[in-house]
Amino acid sequence: MRSLWVSAFLVGLMAASSLAGERGMIVPAYIYYAGPEAKDYGNPRQFEYWERLKSLSRRYKDSEAKLVIIINPSSGPGSEAAQLKLYRELVAELHKYNTKVLGYARTDYGAAILAAAKDVAQWHRYVPALDGFFFDEVGLKEEFSKGKSLAQQQKEFRKRYAPLKATADALRNKMIIYNAGGYWEYMSYLKEMVQGSQGSRIACIMERAGKDFGAERGLRAMLEPWAQKPEHSLVLLHHEPSPQQLLGAYPRSAAWIYATNGDWDSLPGYLEDMAQAVLGR
Repeated sequence: MRSLWVSAFLVGLMAASSLAGERGMIVPAYIYYAGPEAKDYGNPRQFEYWERLKSLSRRYKDSEAKLVIIINPSSGPGSEAAQLKLYRELVAELHKYNTKVLGYARTDYGAAILAAAKDVAQWHRYVPALDGFFFDEVGLKEEFSKGKSLAQQQKEFRKRYAPLKATADALRNKMIIYNAGGYWEYMSYLKEMVQGSQGSRIACIMERAGKDFGAERGLRAMLEPWAQKPEHSLVLLHHEPSPQQLLGAYPRSAAWIYATNGDWDSLPGYLEDMAQAVLGR
């Protein structure tokens, strides 16, 4: 039954984007990886999670829509060379089945832009075959925005994120995703960052829990401008939404959907159903 409503929602959500470039499903695998033979990761379910992801990778290797997995050992690449070697081997295995893999880097709401650039360099050093990078926490800390007008905040955002855009622009053949899920005030510049750059550039245009999905008035009008180029946008849903909250609630503005249950060290129970709806078409 669940497969039917997930499929119905996603067919509607992604219909407008099917002819507009790449589309697919993004999975945050913020799960420790200890190698293909290690069944005890400290968390006994982590081996199961990686097996589920590898199974999806094999099952949908010929899908037109893309499966994209984000790897994140330690809020970024970390510094353990031996562990990063395992991730390099993992990426090579997933590439056999046409799965794209991105490295995680956090910007800490504008406070860690240079650190994010260093994370990119670290990823490139140890896992050079990555397909791109997922920049998280794209926004402004309160200390950078407090007491400022909207125009001043937008100017501050542009100034702080210009070096990150320059880093991303240098990675022309890489997929770049910016997660600014809740920061509507910065969407105009974010739109420039993704639609005015070469390569595959994507912005998270909405991040909501399932219970809040589609509940905000005016949401459609705010997101509709992205519908012209849906390959540049994704919607991030955390915690399992209900059919009533999904069906018809979201405008067809996104070609990408991000699958998580909000528990970052696990996988959602509906992952396989969502993969069938998105990747199995």
